Amino acid sequence: MITNDNILFDGDDALKRIRRCRTKRFFLPAAAIGVALLLLFGCKTSKSDSRQSFDTHLSVAIIGGEAGVRIGQVMNSQKAELQIALPDLTAIESVNQGEALKVTLPSNRMFAANSSSLNETAKQMLHRLTAHLNKHDGTRVSIIGHTDNTGLDEFNRTLSERRAKSVCDLLISCGVDADRIAYEGMGMQLPAANNHTVEGRMLNRRIEIFILPGEAIIRQAIADALQAPKKKRAKK
Repeated sequence: MITNDNILFDGDDALKRIRRCRTKRFFLPAAAIGVALLLLFGCKTSKSDSRQSFDTHLSVAIIGGEAGVRIGQVMNSQKAELQIALPDLTAIESVNQGEALKVTLPSNRMFAANSSSLNETAKQMLHRLTAHLNKHDGTRVSIIGHTDNTGLDEFNRTLSERRAKSVCDLLISCGVDADRIAYEGMGMQLPAANNHTVEGRMLNRRIEIFILPGEAIIRQAIADALQAPKKKRAKK
């Protein structure tokens, strides 16, 4: 079974090390789907059962792929809604082969220099995002803070974490369940652009918010994928 601790991630290095408001464990989407299907079908590894084992893995691959497509459809629909709801200064993109979303917010529009206090522009953006998250409460949220390479590494890591936590706290205060949210500060470790230019450093000072399919979405996608072959046979 998929437990409440199994949360889907984009493959970015930023998401491999997450600090949660409450400690949880995270998995890649394909891994979570694969584990669920292997437990459903069973997996035998003895030589005498090699053909059954092959068939099992083939079934897992096919149905897992179908489930991934269905998750992608759900997330793509949410992406379209976000593109309408959020202002132009945010970047919204599909990640992990369409199975998750990444919303990038520029820190210079959200915080004063060396501050982790959200300004009014940031609060307005996040209130719009909160409305979306409360509407689609079957998703999980991971908030990653980043800085440029100006200043000391430890200061930047702490600042990026405090900024990520400020975003986390605002989402929670607006009704998003704390169990859905993770946050971490990466400091200068994962630049999105060249730190040797003013423009590049500005792009590196950012908050990334990953919106990930939660357990209910995964379960529904697997259930739909399992029913798909039956529906095809019924039409013949």
